[in-house]
Amino acid sequence: MKGNGVVDRAENVEGILVELVGIPSITGTDGEARIAGHIHEKLSRWRYFRENPSHLRLVSSKLPDVKEDVYAVFALVKAARSTAKTILFVAHFDVVDVEIYGSLKHLAFDPPALEQAMTEVELPPQAKKDLKSGQYLFGRGIMDMKAGLALELDLIEEYSNNSNLYDVNIAVLALGDEENNNGGMRVGAILMKQASKDLGLDVACVVDTEPSDAGKPGTEHQMIFMGTTGKLLPFFYVLGAGVHAGNYYQGISASLLMSFLHTVVEANPELCDAHHGEVTAPPLALGLELRHRSYSVTLPDRAATFFNYFFFQKTPSTIIAEMTALAHEAVKRTKEHLARSHAALSARGYTRPGTDPVVAVMTYRELVEAVRRNFAGDLDEQLSKIALELDTTMDVREKGILLVESLISLRSAETPIIVTGLLPPFLPARASLGGSTKEARLQTAAESMRHYAQENHGVRLEKAVYFAGISDLSYVGSDLSQDELSLVEENTPGWGSIYSIPFEEIAALDAPVINIGPLGRDAHKMTERLEKDYTFRILPDLLRYFIRQV
Repeated sequence: MKGNGVVDRAENVEGILVELVGIPSITGTDGEARIAGHIHEKLSRWRYFRENPSHLRLVSSKLPDVKEDVYAVFALVKAARSTAKTILFVAHFDVVDVEIYGSLKHLAFDPPALEQAMTEVELPPQAKKDLKSGQYLFGRGIMDMKAGLALELDLIEEYSNNSNLYDVNIAVLALGDEENNNGGMRVGAILMKQASKDLGLDVACVVDTEPSDAGKPGTEHQMIFMGTTGKLLPFFYVLGAGVHAGNYYQGISASLLMSFLHTVVEANPELCDAHHGEVTAPPLALGLELRHRSYSVTLPDRAATFFNYFFFQKTPSTIIAEMTALAHEAVKRTKEHLARSHAALSARGYTRPGTDPVVAVMTYRELVEAVRRNFAGDLDEQLSKIALELDTTMDVREKGILLVESLISLRSAETPIIVTGLLPPFLPARASLGGSTKEARLQTAAESMRHYAQENHGVRLEKAVYFAGISDLSYVGSDLSQDELSLVEENTPGWGSIYSIPFEEIAALDAPVINIGPLGRDAHKMTERLEKDYTFRILPDLLRYFIRQV
C-alpha cells in the first residue's frame, strides 16, 4: 500500500500471487479443495460480499471421470448503475505435479526459497540469465496460471470497493481440474447457468488469463488470443487373429496392424487443421498397449491406442471419417506387407501357406448397433452395468478401452476388426471472429486495447486467433450442431456413465471469448517463471482499459 492509503495494484497482485502459489493445489489432490476454500474464505471477508452473500458461491461436484471432487468459486461485483451486462473472467487454480523439480520439489511452492536454492543448481542458460536478472518469479503454477487468477482477484477487489468504476458487472470464475479432464469448467458451466438466472446476468464476453507462453509456446511477445484450439482423442482398438508363431501367416498380428495405424496417423501433416494462417500441431499417440499381459509364443491379437488430435474448424464427424479411412489404409498396408513377406520367404523355401486376412473397420457407434442386433437383452443396460463395475480409481481412458473390449466380446463373430471412436476429454474449438454483434464489439475492444498498449506502454500486443493449448474457453458456448454433439456422445464409450459434458449449460453460456494473460517461460517445467514488469505493472492497466471498452 502506498503512503497515502491508496493500494499499489502491482504490489497487491504480487502478494495475492505468492499467497496462491503457497497452496500446493496439484490436480487431483485435496490441494484443489484447500485453495478453493481459501479463495472463498478470503473474498467472504470483503465488505461487498458480506453485504451481498448471494454474489459469492463455492460449489463442488463429483464427476465420474475425476477422482477428487471438482471445485469452482464464483464471485460477482455488480456495477452501481443497474445493468445485466457482465464480463466473466475465468481462471484455473490447479497445477501440474512437482516431480520434475527433483531435490527442490519441497520448495516448488515457495518462490523466494526456490529462487535462492536455484542459484546453487545447474540451470539452462536462459533460465539462469532470467534468475540473475531479478525480473522473474519462479515456482510451480506461478505462470500457469495463478498469476492470471491473482490479476482477476485484484481487479474485483478494487471494484468491490468502488462499483462506480465501470458500467458493467464483473464476475470471476475460479476453477479446478483444468490440467486433467477440464472438470472445473464443466462444473462451472452449470454454476454459471444458475447464477445468471438467479442474478439476472447477460454475459457480454468471457476473458481467460492463461499465459502467453501456454498459448504460443516459446513466444517472447505479449499475446492476446481470440479463441482456443479444440481437442479430441481418437482411439483404435484392434482385434487380430492369434495363432502360434510357427503358423505366422495363418493369423494376423494386432501389433502389426497397430504399427501401420501409427504410421498413417502420427505426425500426418494432412490431418493438421489450418485457419487464419495458423496451423495445429500434428496428432501424436498418448497411449499404446498390447492387451495380452502374459507371455506367450502367439501372435498378439489385441491392441489399443489413442491419439491427441487438435483442431480449429474441423468437426467431430470429419475427424471420425478421417480415422475410419486411415484404419482402412492401415489394413491395406498390412495386407500388402504380409503378401510381400510371404512371397519373399516362399522364394527361399518356406512351405507353409499364407492367407488373405479380412479385417473389418467400424466406428464405435456401428459396433454398438451390430452387437445390439444379436444381443438378447437390453444392451445399453448391460454396458452401463459394466461401466459401474469398473474400478473407480481407474483412468477414464482405460475405462473406455475396457468398455470397447467388453462390447467386442459380445459380438457373434471373432473375426478381426478395427474399432475407432473417441475417448475423453472432448474440448470444442472456440473463436470470436466478428460474426455476431457481441463478437464484433469484442474485436473492436481488442484492437483498441492493442493501440492503447502501444501508445501508453510501448508494448506491441501480438494477436492470434487460437490459443494453441487446451483451455477452459472450450466450454463457453458451442458452435456444433446437435447432430455433431450426438455423434460425439454415440462414439464415446461410456458416455453418461464414465464421462459426459453438460452441452445444454455450455450452450447457455454463449458469449465471445478472449485470452489476455501474463508473460513468462517454461510452463510445466521446473524452470516455470513469470516476467514481473508486464504482469504486475502493465497488464492490470490493460485489463481495466479493456473493460471500459467493452
